[in-house]
Amino acid sequence: MGLMECLPDHSRIVYTPHPISCEGQRNYAAPLVKGETLGSFLRREVPDWTGDAWEVRINGVLVPVEVMERVRPKNGTLIEVRGVAKKQALYIVAMITLTYFTMGAGATWAGALGASGMAATAVYAAAYVAGSVLINKVLGPKPASAGGQEQTVYNIGASPNQARPYQPLPLVFGRVKFAPDIISAPYTWYEGDDQYLGMVLTPGIGVHSVEALTNGDAPLSAFEGVQVYHAGFPGMPEQQIPLYSDADTIQGGELNKDQTWVQRATPARTVRIQINLEYILGDQDSKGRPYTNRETVEAQYRVTGATNWMPLVSRNFANSSYDPKRATLARDVAEGQYDVRVRILGRAIDGGGSNGRSQWQWTTMTAVQADTATYAGIPRIGVRIKATGQLNGAPDELRCVAHSFPIPVWTGTGWVTEETSNPGAQILQYARGITADEIIYDDASGQLINLGPKRIAGIGLSDDMIDIAALQAFMLHCAANQFEYNYVVKDARSHDEMVNSLAAAGFGQVTWAGGRLSVVWAAADQPLSGVVNMATIKKGEFQVDYTLANAADGIEYTYYDAEDWSTKTIRVPAPGVTTMLNPAQVTGEGVTSEAHAAMLARWHLAQSLYQYKDISFATDIEHLSYQRLSLLSLSHDLTQWGFSGRLRGASIDGGVVTLQLDESVPAPPRGRAYVGLRIPGERTYRVFGVQAFTGETDTLTLTGAWPADAPLPGDTAGNPAHDTLWCYDFKATPGYRVRVVAIEPESDLKGARVAVVPEGPEFWNYVLTGEYIPAPNQSLLQTRPVASNLTVSERDVVQGDTVFTELVATFDVDGPVGDVIVQMSNENGELVEVARTTSRTAAWRVPGAGTYQVVVRPFSPDGQPGVAVATIYSTIGADAPPVLVDLFDVQERSGGVRLYTWGWLSGTTQSADFAGVEIRYVAGNVPAPDWAAMTPVGEDGYHTAPFEAVIPESGQWTFAARSRNTSGTLSTGMRVVTKTLGANLGEQIGGIGDSIDYITQQQVAQQEALDAEAFARVQADIAVAEAAGADATAKANAARDEALAAVDALAAEVGEIVNAPDWSASETYQAGWLVKYNGRLYRAEQVTTNQQPDLFPTVWEELGEYSSVAEIAAAALTMSTANASDIAAEAARLDALYVRMPAGSGELATTALVATKEQASVDRDNALGSRAQAIEVRMPGGSGALATQASVADLQTAMIAADGVNAAAITSVQANQSGGGNLLEGSDFSGPSGFVVFHPAWGDLPLIQNMHGENWRVDGTNNYGFTANSASGYQIYIANNRFPVTPGERVIASAYLAAHGCKSWIEIWWFDVNGNEVGNHIAGAQVVKTGGKMIKDWGRSSAVGDAPANAAFCWFVWVTHEPVGGMSSWIMRPMLEIGRAGQTSASPWSAGGSGLAGTIASAVQSLQAGIDAEGQARAQAITAVQATANGAQSTATQALTASNNNAAAIVQVQSGLSLADFTATLTWDFRGSYNDFTFANANVALFPVVSESGMVLDATADDPQLLSPGFSVSGRDSYVVRAMIRRRTPGAWDGLLLWQTDSHGFGGDHFLMASAPPADGQFHTVEWDLSSNVDWRSSQINRVRIDLEGNAGTTTDIRWISIGSKASDGNPSSGPISSATFALQAAQDAQITLTTNVNGHVTGMVSKNDGQRGVISFLADVFEIITSGTVGVRFTRRNGGYFMRFYAASIQTIIGINFGASNNLCFWYGPNVGEENCTQANGTIWFNNAGSAYFGGSLSAGVLKNAAQSTQISAAATVDTGPFTTNGGARVVNSSMSYTNAGYTATDQGGTVALSAGVVLERSRDNGATWTQISNFTATGQRIFVEFEPGLGYNYEFSLTGSTTYTDNTGGTANVNYRLRITSSSGPWPFNFGTGPNPLGRQNLAVISVEQ
Repeated sequence: MGLMECLPDHSRIVYTPHPISCEGQRNYAAPLVKGETLGSFLRREVPDWTGDAWEVRINGVLVPVEVMERVRPKNGTLIEVRGVAKKQALYIVAMITLTYFTMGAGATWAGALGASGMAATAVYAAAYVAGSVLINKVLGPKPASAGGQEQTVYNIGASPNQARPYQPLPLVFGRVKFAPDIISAPYTWYEGDDQYLGMVLTPGIGVHSVEALTNGDAPLSAFEGVQVYHAGFPGMPEQQIPLYSDADTIQGGELNKDQTWVQRATPARTVRIQINLEYILGDQDSKGRPYTNRETVEAQYRVTGATNWMPLVSRNFANSSYDPKRATLARDVAEGQYDVRVRILGRAIDGGGSNGRSQWQWTTMTAVQADTATYAGIPRIGVRIKATGQLNGAPDELRCVAHSFPIPVWTGTGWVTEETSNPGAQILQYARGITADEIIYDDASGQLINLGPKRIAGIGLSDDMIDIAALQAFMLHCAANQFEYNYVVKDARSHDEMVNSLAAAGFGQVTWAGGRLSVVWAAADQPLSGVVNMATIKKGEFQVDYTLANAADGIEYTYYDAEDWSTKTIRVPAPGVTTMLNPAQVTGEGVTSEAHAAMLARWHLAQSLYQYKDISFATDIEHLSYQRLSLLSLSHDLTQWGFSGRLRGASIDGGVVTLQLDESVPAPPRGRAYVGLRIPGERTYRVFGVQAFTGETDTLTLTGAWPADAPLPGDTAGNPAHDTLWCYDFKATPGYRVRVVAIEPESDLKGARVAVVPEGPEFWNYVLTGEYIPAPNQSLLQTRPVASNLTVSERDVVQGDTVFTELVATFDVDGPVGDVIVQMSNENGELVEVARTTSRTAAWRVPGAGTYQVVVRPFSPDGQPGVAVATIYSTIGADAPPVLVDLFDVQERSGGVRLYTWGWLSGTTQSADFAGVEIRYVAGNVPAPDWAAMTPVGEDGYHTAPFEAVIPESGQWTFAARSRNTSGTLSTGMRVVTKTLGANLGEQIGGIGDSIDYITQQQVAQQEALDAEAFARVQADIAVAEAAGADATAKANAARDEALAAVDALAAEVGEIVNAPDWSASETYQAGWLVKYNGRLYRAEQVTTNQQPDLFPTVWEELGEYSSVAEIAAAALTMSTANASDIAAEAARLDALYVRMPAGSGELATTALVATKEQASVDRDNALGSRAQAIEVRMPGGSGALATQASVADLQTAMIAADGVNAAAITSVQANQSGGGNLLEGSDFSGPSGFVVFHPAWGDLPLIQNMHGENWRVDGTNNYGFTANSASGYQIYIANNRFPVTPGERVIASAYLAAHGCKSWIEIWWFDVNGNEVGNHIAGAQVVKTGGKMIKDWGRSSAVGDAPANAAFCWFVWVTHEPVGGMSSWIMRPMLEIGRAGQTSASPWSAGGSGLAGTIASAVQSLQAGIDAEGQARAQAITAVQATANGAQSTATQALTASNNNAAAIVQVQSGLSLADFTATLTWDFRGSYNDFTFANANVALFPVVSESGMVLDATADDPQLLSPGFSVSGRDSYVVRAMIRRRTPGAWDGLLLWQTDSHGFGGDHFLMASAPPADGQFHTVEWDLSSNVDWRSSQINRVRIDLEGNAGTTTDIRWISIGSKASDGNPSSGPISSATFALQAAQDAQITLTTNVNGHVTGMVSKNDGQRGVISFLADVFEIITSGTVGVRFTRRNGGYFMRFYAASIQTIIGINFGASNNLCFWYGPNVGEENCTQANGTIWFNNAGSAYFGGSLSAGVLKNAAQSTQISAAATVDTGPFTTNGGARVVNSSMSYTNAGYTATDQGGTVALSAGVVLERSRDNGATWTQISNFTATGQRIFVEFEPGLGYNYEFSLTGSTTYTDNTGGTANVNYRLRITSSSGPWPFNFGTGPNPLGRQNLAVISVEQ
């Protein structure tokens, strides 16, 4: 889906009334009224607009309600309006389904409640958390603030210090690390030449003390020149902060020597003005000796608005050096606002022919303002930082660990005031209020006055308004379970939100139920607070509902770990889930320990697992005895959770207690029975054992004595028996244990409706231990079916070429059941029936991706509805765009690194298939950038985790991020930020070779002119050479046209025969017309009508039988034998029907396309198979011009390929039919399959004919198949012929397929004439049908596509993919056809290798006997062109003709592949890969330059051997083995080829020896011809072994090994380049021209020598001079770049323009990796086309740079620069370390883990003899778990980076050497994934020294 356009003068508004779903959403363009405010616009456009009920964003930025009347929308903005879900409305009703009911027909609880306050409670079903659904009815995770601006501590740590004006001050609870806020604007000043930065921070309210500051993760105290001051901290010594707390910085300007004033203005209330200067002032005499230069700076000021200027400050400066200097001029002034101006008097000498320099810059003005603010209760941290080599530029971020105030804590025996993180103590302190002395500034006296304590945070309640006893118990509960709350609150919150956030950390909630602030909480083993039974429940007011929303299959719980102050995530899968695909993502506020986080995660998940049942009832005033979160014992006759009622009486006789019940109860079926009593006035629920009885009774005898502390019911008038409630059950805790989640008083206050959820012992067992025990069915009654445990999944179903999605529901049903109906919501939200079943599963098709409500309702056998179960399911289908990330930022780190991060707010529902983001950027500040015009960050901009990069360079940039899902779909919107960035790493180390001087520019221009002249000369020579051959070409074309005319005539004849009509009595036929009658063919001898052909032999000539089109074509050809002299030429022309030549007088075709491989030739040895070469040479004669090039035309028997006369006419006939001719031979599989393995990922898997026997074969057909039982992968089989195609031609490949445990399909692959793959694969539908004896059980996969423009051949490909486990795959009836234009499906299958094509080919062969000598002569004459030279007859065998003392050598070259007479079936290319070969008696390595050689074999013992991997090749079809080898050292040659088949291994007489090539260090082709070997030709070859050298100590290079066959006639085939002509001529002016022209692409050389000057010019894409296999010079053009490469052994140098892996280099020196692999990362020296450069070694220049880097992967890596010279100046040393890795593991390695490395920088001044540590830093990062991918494993990413800058001021000119060394590490790095190109990852350790 693309981004929506917005009309001019409109804004796009997205109106979503529902707070969570998209129900009722509208997206439209709304007109803007000029000057209209946002509030007015919304009142006009949004129905029922009220500001506080909606959340409004403009371009993604939240707009507070308070400013909506001051904001005016701009044209084209995006305005998002969504209804607000306040507080616990986020606990959404996913669905409410009536189950047990007593309220009357059709009455549901939801309907009865209507819009009552109950709808806002937590009892309702599901909380949507980050894309998944959790049922949290008791206590849910904390929702995000309504404004979406909540900034949790977890991203505070990664954010720089912020000013946050007009925002709440931070409020600290417990102990937490974060970045304090800035409360005074940072400013700078100079002291001498040193620059200082001053800033004041505050950690916020409630902070008692702070630990030492850190700069990032490094202690700030470790940096030179840093001073820190603390004020206002009760737990720390008070210090005066000697910094200005209110200072503004104003930019200055350049001061010119013409005494021009530069003027600026201060803000109001300024009391001090500082002028900061930077300058250069110096001079030298003529001998270079320092000479003092002098200047005066003058500053004046005036009150703003006044006219008189007053002196501010003036200073004289004197200096003799050219070093940069700094100075600050300052003065206190009376409070006010001032204009300030500064100038220099121009006294200094500056230029003008002298050596004097005077340059002045007024950098900044600092205006200090009077600070009358009070800081009561606001602690401050002053920081004074000196700019040094360690701190150069802005600090990363300053962080500290803050400790909150000591507060009262109840220990169980008394109160203790101490620092604590106990949530109960924090609630008590917040309820009482946090105070500080109020201090004000008295204007009259100018003094600060203390007004005493004032509340600055908290509620401020008196103790009588606080339930202190409950809070005491809560404190003990939190302390016992180690529940803590450590957090800094920065967002605006209500008191209710704040205290509930504190309580949630202890599983609690604040309540005002008793008129005081109190707290309730949930815990294991809490006592019951009441009994609810039939006696207390109002009649008809009991209901049970089931709410299930099980889309979340686990929880990812994120918290801030206090161990290392890093964000960590705990993953808790739901029971039975091994890999979470759709987890709920919850953030724990204030949670800082793993144990606490794990318990909370299980608590949230347990509510989904156990509390999906909603129980409600109405009661009288009994509800006053309990409150929310109370535990009750519940019983009801409807559900039979025990039996219950009221006592009628109680008595004690001889210590035996007897109870009289108000109704009878049954005896237990086995075991014991119990009765629970709730006696009025008691808070405890008492349980008694019951003596055994039989049958039913209303009198129970207790097993024990009556407790002495309990009143006996009915013993007094104030304790009547009927006030005591009883509950009888067969378990020790009678009744159903439930927890109250909501109490809704009735309007008359005489009762209430109570909502409860079950909470059995299994619930808390899971929360505390993680052990899942399903809750038992506690009902004693089972009268109707109950559905439960509903899960929904989806699957793709393939039917032919169609793929659709089905949902599959599985569920359990308890009780008697008949039918089960499955319903699903449609597009209107209505439930419709989609399936009906009697089993426990159902499947149905869905229309597309979306979120659906699914309801499963069972019915009893008598048709009564049972208890339904329901859920919400969101499909994982990728056709919906993903949800846009909430957060996106680009931060600048030290060393020029940019950190890209993104994330989600805690309330956002993420897309289930979210995969990552795409990030792009564009220059400048662009509020609404065009995504398509932006540049991706990285290769394609796609990233799965936050990352660091050095792009882009410095400047202002706009960045945009869009979410991306697993299908590559992007979100419709994007997050946009604009940043101004400093210099990146490349710019910081750049500056070398920044420009080309004038002389270099002149040289460039001269070289360009020489290049142009050389090119023009070569082009001119080529043009003359081509013109000289034009007449020879014309004559060859004339012969071609004559042959084509005859071919076209014969084609017309064949077409006439094929299309002959059936005879009709009413038709008039002209003489010569053909008709069909009674299966025979006739030709009219005269005009005839109504004369039946078989009755009028004088009118009709009978030509023969016509049982098929093929036989009539043969008959027509037989008819032509009457003229034997015509037959020879016509037979040749027949094949030329499809060998198309250019029309007119154009050039001869360079490629002959032959449509079939059916031989339709006469004997290859006679005239039609011969090859004629015609040469026409125009030599100078008379006064004619001298030819500069010989034209050579190669005609092969009327342009027929050398393989013989091919029946292309057959294909031409087929093209006129309706399609469907099968080009595959043997496609009925009655013989060999004709398929070869192309990519055997499973090893050697032979194809088996009719695999698994008759039960898997369709009658009358044959199939081939294979089986595999190994790891996942692909198996690809390819038909062993390449089939010619014409560009644009419709090609259709099809086959019937079957598959078990896998998927299978058909593809078409395209290749050009050189055998290079072109275009995209064309794939048919995937088939998963299982096959068998019926054709309907097989699936037909059809691939339909048009041949690309440069395609010459295609492959028929059968692909099988095994996702997991074992598998079987079959194929039958394959078919390859040339389709009609517009044909979209395969034709009915027909057998290949016969039919029309085969029959006509046989017919043509039968003509051989009729060819006489005259015919042979005529056939040869067609292809012969007279070669004439000055009248002298020349034949094809002439090679040299001399005339006029000039010689012209005429050479005809047939060009093709590297082996033109060889067709490869299987090739192993060792240039870059071993191809799974194994070796014996040898060491093997790959040659470092892939394009130069291949595999190097060093024999370590006699008889070195190469053993191929397994394969399957038919020895009958492929009987030649060739290898390209180079023998570097002579030795005893074996040259043995051994082979292995299914019937024998290596050995015996199954070998062949090849002749030894010379051991001359050059590559030669070695051949083993097995055409006469019976064993090879009659076997299926599955392995080969090659023994080359015979003894140890020899070295042999192997470039490739190939198995195939030779051309059938033994002559080289034309190959993809049919005739490339080389002409070499020596002309009168001693010029030699050598050119190659193939399809208009010309290469060559011209050598000229006129006796005075010799010139050699070359025209080529690549020109190479090679002295040996590893040394040479190469000139190349590639991808628009030109370069010259010098290489020798392991090094290379390249000079040119636009080369390398990124096409941006112009000079490169480094390892010999070839041109295409050159990068800036692997070069020792490089220059790029942007002017940047790099030197890996030392450099002596105006700036001395020395650098070194190491890519060693080790936790103890080291690198040093080596000793280098120095001029004694200051050296800035940049050091960095990085490590990255990514891959898959078979086992789960756990979640996110912090990584670190300690790195030290050391210096040596004695050439490495001793070392001194001078600096250090810590590289930090983490290992991140990305995802689990089936078939690959667990995906992890590692990232570790760090850097530092150190200024070395040690003087002296002794050599310097810097060393960087890793001294410590933590975390699992480096990590070895074991597979992939870099299993250990990449590591870089670099140090750079720069001396000015």
